[in-house]
Amino acid sequence: MDKKILNFVLISVYHTKADDKSFYFWRQNNAGYTRNLNEAGNYTNSPKVKNDTLYQAEGYHNTLRTLPLVKDSDLYLRLEKAEDGKYTTILNNEHNCRLLGIINGNGNNLKRGRH
Repeated sequence: MDKKILNFVLISVYHTKADDKSFYFWRQNNAGYTRNLNEAGNYTNSPKVKNDTLYQAEGYHNTLRTLPLVKDSDLYLRLEKAEDGKYTTILNNEHNCRLLGIINGNGNNLKRGRH
């Protein structure tokens, strides 16, 4: 049975500081970071797309530093966003941090955790 192909954006928890107003996302092909969801990379769990897969979802991209988020999932749709024309971002606020399972950690960086 083939598993369903999912599309992800990757939240860089490591690069998002606790007092930032929005989250950073990985750009396509691991080419830096952006706060704009419209510029965020599209990562999949497709085994057919070697450089664009979440082979990384169980390792490289799914760590305490990075959080894969399925596009258009119930969770994705429940997150509070800000939009301004071509710019859309996910707000770094208490509501979203709770939904994502992210808590403030030591220093300025956010840390993932369980409530």
